[in-house]
Amino acid sequence: MATRTSQCVTGAAGAAAAALLLVACGAGPAPSAGLALSAQDREPCAFSTTAATLEPFRGPVYDYNPSRSPDELAQHSRLIVSGTISAVRAGRTTVYPASSAENSGPTSIVLVITDVTAVRGQLQERNDGNVYLELRGTQHPDPASYSRALPAGAGVVAYLVPASDGEPDARTDVSIANPAAGRPAGQALYLPAGPQGLAIEAAEGNVVWPLIGAQAPGCIADALPGGHLIGQ
Repeated sequence: MATRTSQCVTGAAGAAAAALLLVACGAGPAPSAGLALSAQDREPCAFSTTAATLEPFRGPVYDYNPSRSPDELAQHSRLIVSGTISAVRAGRTTVYPASSAENSGPTSIVLVITDVTAVRGQLQERNDGNVYLELRGTQHPDPASYSRALPAGAGVVAYLVPASDGEPDARTDVSIANPAAGRPAGQALYLPAGPQGLAIEAAEGNVVWPLIGAQAPGCIADALPGGHLIGQ
């Protein structure tokens, strides 16, 4: 899929661009004659609507101390990257030995980020050009459920910490049944550095923090360190 980049256009031009993006995604009315879609606009859309991005993540409530700025969030991160969404894969399966519920498959998804720029920190040696981000506690562990929420080509900023290796945790009696799932052998797996750690570009000129259901108008670049956008 061709990657499409946002120019963060505002005003009347921004409204027109948003309308075109919504139509291209099948989420808006047909355009008027003055807003005819070009061949490029008819390609699969690289942005989702704000509502579609947030929908699969509704439900979980996080107990955390929110950061007040991207710079503050950066202090809790080992790696900060920008890039675009490449794919969503089935993730690892968390096993709770003390639970009576049977293990029924993956309990997480893995967001594959490509076109990666390491803004802070360094990628692992022999990195394959992607970053693999595990998202836990989602409503639907089936990757197909995220085709609209996390479309390929959408811009991403991620504040990351390394994921655990899946060994049993003596403090919680929790282990991972398939610790290598969701990524090629030898590639590192990361977690968001808190619920504010994942920001995604949406079609209406918004930046969305799906893990906490937050949104704000602006450019995805403004969610990087030195910017002013932070999900609250």
